[in-house]
Amino acid sequence: MSGMVERNDMSEMLTNDSLSLKGKAYKIIDEHFGALKKIWDQLGMDEENISLRNKTVLTHLQNMLQEMVKEEEVYKESIIKKIEKKAKLYMEVCTELGREVETSEESWSILAVEKFFRDKYREVHEEKSKIMNAVRRDKEQEEDLATKLGEASILMSLSTIPSAEDIARLKSRIEYLRVELVKRTESFQEKRRDIKTFMDVLKTEPTTEFEKMVINEEIPSFPLSIDTMYKVEKIYDLYKDRVDRARTESRKIKIELATLMDRLELDDQQTSHIKRLLDACGVTSEDIKSLRTALEGLRAIKRKHASKLVDRLKSELDRTWEDLFFSDEQKKDFSPFADDPEVLLEMYEEELKKLEIFKEETKEALDKFRQHQELWRKLEDFEYKSHDTNRYTNRGGALLLEEKERKRLNREIPRLEREVARAVQIYDEDHQQTPLLVYGKRVVNYIENQRMRFEEEKEKEKQFRALMRNKQIEEEATLGSRPITPRSARKRPGVSTMSDSKKPRLGAAMSLKGSNSKLRKVDSSRAITDTQRSERCMTQSGASASSSLSCSYSDFKENLELKGRRDNNTRSSIASRRKSKSTPNLTRLAATSPRRPARAGALFLTPSQSTSMLLRSRLPSGRTPVTSKLSSKHPPSRRFLLS
Repeated sequence: MSGMVERNDMSEMLTNDSLSLKGKAYKIIDEHFGALKKIWDQLGMDEENISLRNKTVLTHLQNMLQEMVKEEEVYKESIIKKIEKKAKLYMEVCTELGREVETSEESWSILAVEKFFRDKYREVHEEKSKIMNAVRRDKEQEEDLATKLGEASILMSLSTIPSAEDIARLKSRIEYLRVELVKRTESFQEKRRDIKTFMDVLKTEPTTEFEKMVINEEIPSFPLSIDTMYKVEKIYDLYKDRVDRARTESRKIKIELATLMDRLELDDQQTSHIKRLLDACGVTSEDIKSLRTALEGLRAIKRKHASKLVDRLKSELDRTWEDLFFSDEQKKDFSPFADDPEVLLEMYEEELKKLEIFKEETKEALDKFRQHQELWRKLEDFEYKSHDTNRYTNRGGALLLEEKERKRLNREIPRLEREVARAVQIYDEDHQQTPLLVYGKRVVNYIENQRMRFEEEKEKEKQFRALMRNKQIEEEATLGSRPITPRSARKRPGVSTMSDSKKPRLGAAMSLKGSNSKLRKVDSSRAITDTQRSERCMTQSGASASSSLSCSYSDFKENLELKGRRDNNTRSSIASRRKSKSTPNLTRLAATSPRRPARAGALFLTPSQSTSMLLRSRLPSGRTPVTSKLSSKHPPSRRFLLS
């Protein structure tokens, strides 16, 4: 709306200007015609001449105005052409940029339309210039990278704005060339360093111009094309193969030299010379030549002492067979015979070489099998040690340590069996014609048979233990259990387990018999104190441990339960037997006749208790003997049977 108001104001201004222009033109023409007429009158021209001159003036004015109109028409046409051109360019650039084309309004003047398209074109042209400059920079970068890599540059027109797909393809190409240049440069430098190292090892120099360029230029001046990288790779492979062959030959000669040096038992001078060669010689042609010379000398000595070397190789072959777990049948497969000692020596050497190759091929599987056998022997040792009754002393937590080690073996042995089976399977797949054997059997079968034999032995031992338990129970049910003094309570030579004041005296025991009428007889089951029960359990534990073959905490617990049942049977057996008529010597009776049945209602007392009771019978009432206070500190060591 504001634009229309401005245009109306402009039209009014033009109209007013046009009216004033006409008035000014009339005034100017009138003034000049008046001046001309005055001049013509002064000259005294007649009417005819004045009329001619007026026509000339009018013709001149008309021509001048017509010429001005023509010029304005030409200017108008040029403006229209500019509008058409700018509009066309504007639409083309908008099409390249993918933008929407804006149009002018019909009410606009020609100059306004021209200004609109001129401004719009300038705007899109600047945007296009920015895009094209970026594309040109990318294109130059792509061409530079392609030149360094010896590859062709992609074709792209820079007269128009490329499409989004073309720009993306150009950027992707630049990224690929950049990564490829870094990769080829790193590969070239790595190969260059390796080639220099190979040349230094071989002590040689580059022979061709290209080799010199590769060695001397850390940053290559030549393009790293595919063909160039292929040539560098060929040079690398050539020198690497030369070094590998030289190292293999040098290692082979050194191994043979060291082997012959050990077998021939050379003197110190020869040994030191060969050791210097082994330490100093590398892989150059001169070094290999020196090693060959030394090897020929040792071979000559070997041929001279062939018969002695055969005996040494026999021992070495036996050790190798043991390392490879060969059976006697496998050993018999090699039975060399030759009249010539040198031929026989070669046969032994050839066999040892074959075994060394076989040893290397089976290293993983046999190492796993060897570890398995070591753990299996430990497990068998534990089974054998479980028969020893001294293990129940449990000093230093031996039983706990034994149980932990047993659990570790039970965990590690199955794991090693799986690893052995896997390694053997890999070897058998690679050598289908010759499966891996240990002691003449397949490894898995050997381990399975070993475990089966172990389980059978355990089952036999278990049955034997059950048989011995049943036999012992029957004997105890018939004859009664035999108390055995525990090891901790046994009297050791030269060591007294009880002070003299606490030792029972025979006289005191006999006097106690006389005062027995003052004591009330009680049931034997109530007279057994907690300390005596502990002693009985220890006694029965010692008797059971001598015949038990248990090997774990579960068996130990089972033995304890069995001892409890035996104690119950013993108590009932003692209560049901008759009383003894006399006890001439209580100490001797308890020590020499442990299986003699006790009388019903008998009272079992410890030495300290018997002494205390004796003192109580002789002391006035209300006083307590000293021994009663000391008796709780010392566990009882034997029982006394009192009437």
